[in-house]
Amino acid sequence: MDGISTVIRDPAVMDRQLAAVNQDARNLIQHGPVVVTVGILHSKRTIPQNNFFRGLCREIASYWNANNENKTSAEAVAEDLKGQYGVIVTEYSPVTGTRSARFKSTATYEQHEMTALLDATLAWAADHGIPLRDPREDHSR
Repeated sequence: MDGISTVIRDPAVMDRQLAAVNQDARNLIQHGPVVVTVGILHSKRTIPQNNFFRGLCREIASYWNANNENKTSAEAVAEDLKGQYGVIVTEYSPVTGTRSARFKSTATYEQHEMTALLDATLAWAADHGIPLRDPREDHSR
């Protein structure tokens, strides 16, 4: 999509930034309709958070497979943990006229949602005697 985007963090410079957006929008509208969206910028989960979760799931699966007859995979562990501790969203369906629930994809999690999943995963593993090291803690002391 051709267009413009700006993030406004400081109210003191908002008027100047909006004037620039206004001029850019005027130039774009000559080529067709322009969509303007204003919203709160949320901090998306980070790649290190995602890698941390996937690493925990691999460690849990490895420990599980070494200590249990029924084997599992890191992906199955991830799905189970997201199913137990993940974010559920509800959506209205104009087709059925009802709301339905689904799990939010971790790819669209905000940082605080991913942090909650990581904390729940670490707590679950501790409750089940699965030794995991939390790299967020300083173990050098």
